[in-house]
Amino acid sequence: MSSPNINNIINFNCTLLYICPILNSVKGLNITNETISNTMCQLNTWIIPLSSTAIYAAMLAKAWRIYKIFDTSPQNKKIIYASLFI
Repeated sequence: MSSPNINNIINFNCTLLYICPILNSVKGLNITNETISNTMCQLNTWIIPLSSTAIYAAMLAKAWRIYKIFDTSPQNKKIIYASLFI
């Protein structure tokens, strides 16, 4: 199982990280509206850490799931569903 829901979380947050340079380039433009410029700067400062944290958390959840699958002894096998992580 490749955990498609967790992969979707990783893909969405990677896309957000790819958008960040576009938001960062808005600062260089001469925008007369101060609120738009401030909003773009605030979005940029929040998107990078939140997206990075979500990516690493999803990868950690996948690694933990693999660990639990191979760590359990044959008589104590548990079925671990990917939907528990979402």
